[in-house]
Amino acid sequence: MIDVKALLGRIEYKPGWKFSYNNSDYTGEDGRFYYSAPLLTIQVTGVANSYAESNSPRINVYGQFGLCGSESAAKALESEEQFLVWLHKSIVFIETHETNEWLKVDGERPWDPHKYELHRNNYDQ
Repeated sequence: MIDVKALLGRIEYKPGWKFSYNNSDYTGEDGRFYYSAPLLTIQVTGVANSYAESNSPRINVYGQFGLCGSESAAKALESEEQFLVWLHKSIVFIETHETNEWLKVDGERPWDPHKYELHRNNYDQ
């Protein structure tokens, strides 16, 4: 198993993008603890809000990706190469979400990510 925290410390991406890794506890709606799983958090600071006026304050965007539950996520911990493939997919997921928020035709979002989950259907391929 790779040292994810050390690897994330070596990775650079766009200004304002930060990566962190820790275990996250998952509980049910009844409040009972079910399990703890590794979780990658991608934080993007200072993002323009596509749903607000152009002069509105910038916002922070968070993406959280569990390193369990899918074959590609489980493989991500086997080697740096596999982790980078998985991290790349996670970044593309966030970028696609933002693209789908900003792309408009006649003022309408054809793939509004808050209405459709089109970008999620092909995530793990």
